[in-house]
Amino acid sequence: MVISITHPSCAFFNGNKMKKNGVKVICEYCGKEFYRWPSGIKRSARNFCSRECYGKANTTGSMITCDWCGKVFYRPIGRIKQENYCSVLCGAEGSRKKKSEAHKGKPLSLDHCQKISKANKGRPSPLRGRTLSREHRQKIGESQIGHKVLQETRDRISRANKGNQSRLGKLHTEESKRKNRESNKKNWENPEFAKKMLASRCMSPNKPEIALDNILQENFSGEYKFIGNTGKFNIERLIPDFININGRKTIIEMFGDYWHKNRGNIKYTSTEKGRKKIFNKHGYELLVIWEHELNNTKNIIKKVNEFHKALPHMRFCSVMENGKNNFVIEEI
Repeated sequence: MVISITHPSCAFFNGNKMKKNGVKVICEYCGKEFYRWPSGIKRSARNFCSRECYGKANTTGSMITCDWCGKVFYRPIGRIKQENYCSVLCGAEGSRKKKSEAHKGKPLSLDHCQKISKANKGRPSPLRGRTLSREHRQKIGESQIGHKVLQETRDRISRANKGNQSRLGKLHTEESKRKNRESNKKNWENPEFAKKMLASRCMSPNKPEIALDNILQENFSGEYKFIGNTGKFNIERLIPDFININGRKTIIEMFGDYWHKNRGNIKYTSTEKGRKKIFNKHGYELLVIWEHELNNTKNIIKKVNEFHKALPHMRFCSVMENGKNNFVIEEI
């Protein structure tokens, strides 16, 4: 069936000719009166004043809500489904979420993993060339706070990387090394950066540092404070263990017998000589206490006393034996 539609503008172009020879009819949708040619009425008995009225009169659907974005839109009855989306993008997002929830908590089989690996082989990474925004990086960091990797996951990663030689034989150029050194040095001069780095490494006083701190607080109260895990103070990226808090530029370091012993691959800055050279350059005097010396509290007190005596205006104490394992501390 052919339906003829007469737009009101036709009457304007035809002028009085439409009114004189046309037939007045009423729009079936809006009830507006308008003129039509008799030939048009013969082709179609239905009368609509505009295409808009014709479309609204022939709608058989309803207004529904998009399941993804919540937008209200029209859809014919025949196309209304259990899940309805207003656009292709919303449909893709909804389908992705549905699949993600369906597979949540279900481990992938070995065959499935191999198929995914084979399908993605040779494809460039979608993140290559992208720069994450600061807000994005912050959200990623917050989501990882308190997250612990299971031992099973660690073992699986270790097995996957076993025999990996992707970086074998690849060395940084001297220019690249120099740029990295300058960049790291500049970053570590910022106390906030040092604090975040130490917090990310979960650094805290170890047992030897706690033992030495107890000795210093009991015998030299108010002189030294442990700052090895704060990151608030560093000298050329070296963070002292104990620093004098009475305005004197003195530092005490706790050296572990394993990590600081003289061996071939130890860094110069991790040796007693290297630390003293760097700290002295900035006007600080350094005293190193070794882990094995913690077995004799008396010798540690004497060592600190001698360190203080060599410096002007330093507090020191004398040690007198009083029994086998007890010492009486007297301030001079």
